[in-house]
Amino acid sequence: MEEDNRRFADALREELLSTEGKARHCRIAEIAAIARYEGGKIEGEDLILVRSENEALVRKVFTLLQKAFNIIVEISMYTKHRSAKTVWEIRIRDPKVRGILIRALGNPDLKRVCCKRAYLRGAFEAAGTISDPNRYYRMEFVFRMQEDAERVIDIMRGVSLEGKYVKRGRTHVVYLQDGQQLVDAIALMDARYAVLELENIRVMRDMRGRIGRRVNCETSNLNKTVHASARQLQDIRELEESGVMGSLPASLREIAQLRKQYPDASFAELGEMTQPPVGRSGVNHRLRKIAEYAQDLRHRNGIFKNREELI
Repeated sequence: MEEDNRRFADALREELLSTEGKARHCRIAEIAAIARYEGGKIEGEDLILVRSENEALVRKVFTLLQKAFNIIVEISMYTKHRSAKTVWEIRIRDPKVRGILIRALGNPDLKRVCCKRAYLRGAFEAAGTISDPNRYYRMEFVFRMQEDAERVIDIMRGVSLEGKYVKRGRTHVVYLQDGQQLVDAIALMDARYAVLELENIRVMRDMRGRIGRRVNCETSNLNKTVHASARQLQDIRELEESGVMGSLPASLREIAQLRKQYPDASFAELGEMTQPPVGRSGVNHRLRKIAEYAQDLRHRNGIFKNREELI
């Protein structure tokens, strides 16, 4: 299952990283989201636009910067001492370029729906995770600051997504946990292949659920039939042993004989064997009459027993 989760999550992220808006304003919105949640730091006089262990994400920002601002930047990398992991970053040293990017990315124009979609895509690329949809539906955006979570929830509302918020330790989480909401979110972020895969998973899960419910229902009905048949056979046996059975109406003797002969048969099957055939309600009525006779017999035997004990 872990492998399936990684496979779907990685495929989704890979598709998103290969997708970009066609309009300049959409590209700016996506860069703004990535920079806000995976960089956007000032170190000395430099702007760390993006810093990540995901090389593909940093290279996407490189491409978007070139297309949106006609800016060529350098990608640098270093290795963390403790974890030995490689970190990639885009560091802006030119004061003029730094000013342009801060003004453009600090408060991007998100009035258009297409820009909201691009911003959500960037937010997921920088701070998003998704569970294995074969097990359960959940997409999360994990932020360091509450205002970032509130911002994303507000943007989600603008595209008809119902993001929910929860504080988890020192982080602030926005999440979606409805299957249709996940499909809508992935579609809004333009991951078309992932949408098709998720829809297939949903169909298979729904089918398995229906089959499971039907099997459980049939099993429950079978158990009820078995228990009912056992009670009926007990009633018949007691009536026969007491000699009462021979005095019962012919219709009751007939159904008692059929139940003994076919203990697993349903009421409908028993009804087809009677002469003349009767429906389920007719069989049920006859077996209930037998049960009443047996109950009356037990009651009378109980009275006689009590009298003997008193004597």
